[in-house]
Amino acid sequence: MKYIIIAGPQAAGKSTSIRYLEKLFGNGNPHSDKIIFYKEARWKTQQKYNLNKGVITASKSLEFKMIEEDMKRLDEIDIMARDGDNLICVDETSVFSLAHSLLQGINIQNYLKEYNTRLKELNTQIIFLHVCPEISWFRRKHKYY
Repeated sequence: MKYIIIAGPQAAGKSTSIRYLEKLFGNGNPHSDKIIFYKEARWKTQQKYNLNKGVITASKSLEFKMIEEDMKRLDEIDIMARDGDNLICVDETSVFSLAHSLLQGINIQNYLKEYNTRLKELNTQIIFLHVCPEISWFRRKHKYY
């Protein structure tokens, strides 16, 4: 099993990249049953709780829910890896979302240690989309005004 994380700053194109890969390797592709795409827990929370200005405005309790969602996803991926499933799991962000929790005053030491342990066990590959802050801000500033 392969576990790949697409990471980067806000508005770097992570979700766009995932959608593109889903189109390329989705239904109709002979390998579509071997690839699982995951949406970032932060994005799901933003949709569920209608956070119009983005998840950066999430409360402390929502930050805990997002961490729990990430941990559940890692549990699921870990089980598939242990079962020997020949899958490719493509995930958005994961461990990097802990920085937001730290800003909320949440002690992330234990979570960070758990993430690192699991990511090492899964032999995680990370694709980091480097986008300069000016471009990132330009792409998302409409959410804040």
